[in-house]
Amino acid sequence: MTGALVTVTVTEAAAATTAVTLTTTVTNIGRLEIRSAYAKSPTQVVVDVKNTGDVDQTITDILVNGNPISTVNGGTSSPHLPIKVAAGASQTINLFFSVPLSPDTIYFVTVLTS
Repeated sequence: MTGALVTVTVTEAAAATTAVTLTTTVTNIGRLEIRSAYAKSPTQVVVDVKNTGDVDQTITDILVNGNPISTVNGGTSSPHLPIKVAAGASQTINLFFSVPLSPDTIYFVTVLTS
């Protein structure tokens, strides 16, 4: 099992808003690369991945701070796991949380493949 890791820092943009901004440090392991991650809202994070290899990859799990997404703030992904990413293809993964992510907290998002 291999994976790609992105460090996501959620910060409160201003006291009067609920905007979430992300600072990302992108790394890749193997042939799956996290290209970017950003927040559409405090309850949705968008992660863009690319399979830079020449064989298909299957995302088997997404971890947030080392925990399966389903155990973090009611988290789910769309598309649902497992997610197949064809060789050379890109995939956008939406992470949804029923409880908003906490501001001023660092989140480590790891995408695992088999």
